[in-house]
Amino acid sequence: MAANAVGRRNVSNVGAALITHLTTMSQSKPIPFRCPSCEAEYKIVTIEVSDAVDGKIRCLKCDALFPAGEGHVAFKYFLVRRK
Repeated sequence: MAANAVGRRNVSNVGAALITHLTTMSQSKPIPFRCPSCEAEYKIVTIEVSDAVDGKIRCLKCDALFPAGEGHVAFKYFLVRRK
């Protein structure tokens, strides 16, 4: 079980960075994002939802944790390139 935990990092400051981008960018445009752990490149699309969003999504390369959303906005991550 310890081997499974290797490489899994909780990237807690990612949410604040995404919220900063959300306040300055239109929700209709993809938001560029790099995993702070492995630098895999993603595009994020935001979706307004009726229920509050909670939870985490794992990086497809290194298993770092990203926020699934904030308040009534859900984040959809699309992997563009693995470093």
